[in-house]
Amino acid sequence: MDAQEMNRTLTRISHEILERNKGLGHLALVGIRTGGEFLAQRIGALIGQIEHAEVPIGELDITLYRDDLSLRIDQPEIRKTTISFNITDMKIVLVDDVLFTGRTIRAAMDELMDLVEYTDVSSAVVINPNNPSTETMVTSGLLSVAARLSRKGGLLVVDEAFMDATPAQSLCAAVTGSWPSGLVVLRSVGKFFG
Repeated sequence: MDAQEMNRTLTRISHEILERNKGLGHLALVGIRTGGEFLAQRIGALIGQIEHAEVPIGELDITLYRDDLSLRIDQPEIRKTTISFNITDMKIVLVDDVLFTGRTIRAAMDELMDLVEYTDVSSAVVINPNNPSTETMVTSGLLSVAARLSRKGGLLVVDEAFMDATPAQSLCAAVTGSWPSGLVVLRSVGKFFG
């Protein structure tokens, strides 16, 4: 992807963000260090040009929230999380440069949940597997988010409409014992099979 294609792609993403949010109201971008922070700044600048207004941009270091931190041999470099705006009632768009297993996004969600631990978060919606990459999120991370939201009277909705092809990776398969409060899993009826 050359510079022109990258700019065209980021412009399209910026328009999509604005369209889904219906403008700038309560919108903020949070870039996941290190690649996501630069993309968030570029997308924020493009949104600013389109809307003639500034969108709040923060930076999130998820190092201490990674579930594989203890497996890393090298000493992790811990950087600062910088969010200079109140995230209560904001629609946060997490920005990263790579989406692979969902570990980074789950860690970012955990950190954001800690930042808003005492605010009124009522619900979160997650598409699992991710469309179009088909990467699935770590089930333990989703269950952790559901437990946090439930403690505050909230709800995690996980849309597994495309999980038919790999049912063993469903949250339904991961839950043992009683069903966790605060968790709703949506499944399809025959999306793949007709």
